[in-house]
Amino acid sequence: MADALAEFRKTQMSLEKKELQECMSFSSPPPLCGMVFDALMVVLGKKTGWDEVRKEKANLLKLIIEFDVNSVTPQRFDALKKYTASKEFNVDAMKKDSSAAAKLTGMLLGVAAYCEHKRATKAKKRSEEHTSELQS
Repeated sequence: MADALAEFRKTQMSLEKKELQECMSFSSPPPLCGMVFDALMVVLGKKTGWDEVRKEKANLLKLIIEFDVNSVTPQRFDALKKYTASKEFNVDAMKKDSSAAAKLTGMLLGVAAYCEHKRATKAKKRSEEHTSELQS
């Protein structure tokens, strides 16, 4: 979990405004780039779609920098997994389209790994509590 959180924070702080502006210059993004931004909008709790991303253009970097990984609800996490489950959702594939998309992919994979670990830890704790109650 520490690695996932570290990757998330590293990317969160390394993303530059000019990289996002490069992406925002697309009238229609390359498909993989669009997929990453849709996944980002999901974890931010925003509507997906390129028009929605462009509406957030002025605030997007601030939203990313201020994003708290613990704010991801189970519903958002489930929606994010639909993106991260794709074999194309990886940093190397995204580098071909955009450095911002590649960094965001790394960040979102970190978010997904963190949320998965958090979910598994909660499930294990509930199971242990249930077992303890049965033994009492």
